[in-house]
Amino acid sequence: MPAAGETAAHDIKIGYAGYGTGTGAKKPPADKVVEASAETYELFK
Repeated sequence: MPAAGETAAHDIKIGYAGYGTGTGAKKPPADKVVEASAETYELFK
């Protein structure tokens, strides 16, 4: 990470594990789901 203002430069190390394995999405319970507003649908047109 480059220096910025009063913050000195430093290294950032990132590790990845389990790449390529699925997480298996689950459908939420009906009481946790709400219909999107008309404005929300307009964003995707």
